[in-house]
Amino acid sequence: MIERANMDGITTGALSRELHDHLTDSLVDRIAMTDRHTLVLHLYSQNEGRRALTLGANPSRPVFALTRSSAQSGLTPPPSFVMFLRKHLRRARLKEVSSPLGERIIHFLFHAIDELGDERKLKLIFECMPRTANLIVVNEQNVILNALRHIDQSINRTREVLPAHPYSAPPEQNRRSVTECLSMSHHELFAQAKQSDLVSHVAFRTIAGFSPILGVEAAYRAELQPDRLFSLLSESECMRLADALKSICREIHNCSFAPAIYLTAPIESKENEQITAHVIPLTH
Repeated sequence: MIERANMDGITTGALSRELHDHLTDSLVDRIAMTDRHTLVLHLYSQNEGRRALTLGANPSRPVFALTRSSAQSGLTPPPSFVMFLRKHLRRARLKEVSSPLGERIIHFLFHAIDELGDERKLKLIFECMPRTANLIVVNEQNVILNALRHIDQSINRTREVLPAHPYSAPPEQNRRSVTECLSMSHHELFAQAKQSDLVSHVAFRTIAGFSPILGVEAAYRAELQPDRLFSLLSESECMRLADALKSICREIHNCSFAPAIYLTAPIESKENEQITAHVIPLTH
């Protein structure tokens, strides 16, 4: 399971559900970093065997993968972040994987044993957004214990990521949720749309977690040109666009996912290139 590009909040949510189903109660066996951005957690469970969970927080291209465990060599000497994780998470059990609605963030909740033999809950947060990708460890009080990248006020004046500071999530998107969309009229859905926006832009900026590819998909399902100005749509065309958005939201709400990689040519072709990948079936 790999998602290198186009991983929007919808795909992130679907992946977190799948991870929860497959990895709950897995034991952390080994921890390593293959480069200064990429963390690999080697997990073991009786049902799934050995798996390698790769969380790549490269700001230019975040990487997320779940593979059969392999003997990947880690950096030597191990970075301080790895040493911290080995101290606190080795032999811990993964109890829950979740994702805030519509966000490109995954929470991994671990139950670990401290030096005194007491159980403690720690959460590893993978923020997989380009430019700001990070790995952050917080305790039960939501206080940051450590992070791959420490962010102070000289880097970000509104959101620090430093040990002993409270963890605050990135600012929420000012968009409708998938559930809200299903009960709204087209007037309510597009109340914040700018008349100068393109149809596909209005579509993806309306729903939390949507990426541009879903905006294009909504336009095609509504039989509209994605690059047409929204201000030129008639009342009936606005209703068609709203219905198309709702059809996508209904698939998400019902977890009707069909993960696929879309290519420029048949899979056997040597000149094949990946166009995109998504958990929602694309018709365009």
